[in-house]
Amino acid sequence: MPDFTYTKSSALRRFWWKADNEKGAHEDVIAAFRYLKMNQTMRRERLLRNLRMYGNMPHLGLTSSTYHRFEASKQNDRLSLNVVKTMVDTMANRISKNKPIPTFLTEGGAWDQQLKAKALQKFIKGIFYELDIYELGQKIFVDSELFGDGIVKVFRAGNKIEVERCFPSEIMVDEEESFYGHPRQIFQEKVVPREVLLENYPDHAAAIMSAGQIDFERTSGVSFDSQSLSDSVSIVEAWHLPSGPNSNDGRHIIAIEGATILDESYERTKFPFVFLKYSPPPLGFWATGLVDELVGLQVEINKILRTIQKAMHLLSIPKVFIEASSKIVKSHFNNEIGGMITYSGVKPTIEAISSVSPELFNHLDRLYSRAFEITGISQLNAQGLKPQGLNSGKAMRTYNDIQTERFILNGQRYENFFLDISDHVVDLSKEISEDDPSFGVMAVGKRQVEKIKWKEVDLDRDKFSMKMFPTSALSETPSARLAEVQELAQAGFIEKEVAIQLLDFPDLENVYNDLTAQSELMDKVIDGLLGRGRPKFIAPDPIMGLAFGIRRLRNAYLRAKINDVDQERLSLMVKWISQAQSMIDASMPQQMPALPGANPESAPRSDLLPVNTPQAMAQVI
Repeated sequence: MPDFTYTKSSALRRFWWKADNEKGAHEDVIAAFRYLKMNQTMRRERLLRNLRMYGNMPHLGLTSSTYHRFEASKQNDRLSLNVVKTMVDTMANRISKNKPIPTFLTEGGAWDQQLKAKALQKFIKGIFYELDIYELGQKIFVDSELFGDGIVKVFRAGNKIEVERCFPSEIMVDEEESFYGHPRQIFQEKVVPREVLLENYPDHAAAIMSAGQIDFERTSGVSFDSQSLSDSVSIVEAWHLPSGPNSNDGRHIIAIEGATILDESYERTKFPFVFLKYSPPPLGFWATGLVDELVGLQVEINKILRTIQKAMHLLSIPKVFIEASSKIVKSHFNNEIGGMITYSGVKPTIEAISSVSPELFNHLDRLYSRAFEITGISQLNAQGLKPQGLNSGKAMRTYNDIQTERFILNGQRYENFFLDISDHVVDLSKEISEDDPSFGVMAVGKRQVEKIKWKEVDLDRDKFSMKMFPTSALSETPSARLAEVQELAQAGFIEKEVAIQLLDFPDLENVYNDLTAQSELMDKVIDGLLGRGRPKFIAPDPIMGLAFGIRRLRNAYLRAKINDVDQERLSLMVKWISQAQSMIDASMPQQMPALPGANPESAPRSDLLPVNTPQAMAQVI
């Protein structure tokens, strides 16, 4: 690898996205990356400091050859009161426990578009579970707390969509170019096993076999011989966004030492990365994390703890005062019960000296409490406790709402993180489907799985928008959830079956399945009539609960009518309601003959059980 010497002016003339590949585009890419890394030493030091504080380990560096090595001079410099880790873990448990679901809203409300949007939501949910996006999201949120930015790479691998967690130390952007927070080029450094590169880029086998790891850490003064069983190669991957719709300067290059193994145009208007920023900066690109807010307190706590530790070692042991002229047998000072000390002259005295001033402990407690105040996390939450006397569901909900207000922006950014991932998934799915029309995903429902192909859910980007909703609008604790559901049921807003369904207690699974069977069966009937593909007619059965089914079908009919559903489906819904009503009428006892002079129209009649006449059916519908 040639040694590059840079000045600012010469480096800025290297427009690597305009380089001729035959003349060594890889040299320009590696040179640009090394220049950025050499001029962002302070950022790497901040990332390393935060990692050390959270993990309580003196890591030597952030690379594959340094993260597992430790500075010998700091091996014993461990934290005995790690406030940083407590805050980070508590915050992560509070925010990342949610599993946001992207919902697709169509423009105009056409029924066929709504069906596709509903299926598209299932498709995205299937991708999320296939790639373990929610588990990955928890790790990325912790990264955002530690480093300011949690980063996920969403890319295509053959005819599959893959996601990959990226460490902020691997990503480089130009700080001046990113003044407004929107860089035009981005670099990623990565160490890849040699056999993986050979498998994916066989045409460059000779260059891959001769390539090695690029020593990017030389600029920071870290240099040592690394011995490892792995056989890895350093790569630098670079992207440049197109300048406009008709420009040809969008480019994607993968470079290794001595060769360019991938060089292609890049037409997308966004990078293949999703950034979760803990606290976005007012200027520039890189965010600050929770650890950055706690550094000062943690450092001061460390100093006080060291002072207390030294004082306790020196002065915490009781001292024996003996007059110089006294005759004392030192062996008589022992741990024996009822031991006797023989002396002549002045009596020896034993005194326990106050080793540490109480003010020092008070100051330590104040600093520890300030850490919770800065982050907005209560000490009870950190300990998994609730305030005394807070037992009712309403009180718990109020308390949780107050606690959540402090983190509402972080929660919204976490939800938008999943929206951004969904946006990438939609783009990549469309691209893969053009090469493989059978591309799809197994979507997991409540009781079954179904294969959804992308061509069945493909919507034009200008005809839908994505919104994010939480998985449940109910409270989290059992007592609060039970109280909330009871309030809804008592007010008559929900029926008993729906109330049990909302509770969703694991220990009530059998009861839940039994009580919601009727509602779920009617959902199946409606989905068969209004779902994708040809309508499927499931005939009514008296055991279904026909009165309940008529109410559900009537509401579904009205929604379908508003959404301009085709007449065939509407006719099948009318047919189902008519058959169900006929079964109800047939099960009713025969009415007595009307008395002479009586008006049959004045007899009481339920609007749910009308006689089977055209006028009555119109009322039912």
